[in-house]
Amino acid sequence: MEKFKIIIILISIIIISFGCDKAYTTTVEIINNSNKKIEFKKYRTYFIDSTSIAISKSDVEVVSDLGGVLIHNMFYDSIKVIFDGTISIMHRRELDTGKEVKRNLLFMDSYTIIKSDKNSREYEYIFTDADYQEALEIK
Repeated sequence: MEKFKIIIILISIIIISFGCDKAYTTTVEIINNSNKKIEFKKYRTYFIDSTSIAISKSDVEVVSDLGGVLIHNMFYDSIKVIFDGTISIMHRRELDTGKEVKRNLLFMDSYTIIKSDKNSREYEYIFTDADYQEALEIK
């Protein structure tokens, strides 16, 4: 009976060891290479959060999960990008407004994959003066 308990414990440990996935880490860096301070107002039906990035600075978000690939900004339906507190442009999940941006913070295909392996992925999104010009044109 004692041997049976030991065998069950060993089998349980082996099953648990093989069944546990390592945490999956997603790292996203938003870089401001424009000549303007950038502010982000994030919405999901209503205003949720606000952040900003100074000129030549960046903001890094690291998220871990046991389940798998995480999607950056997945909880928002729109993000208002404001340059120097004056010119703004909306990045929307719904693309039927007629004022879509060329690169959208809400879609991961607008990001550059820097590194990808079994347990992590690193992305970057670089704002340049072209993004500011696009905001001027759409306005």
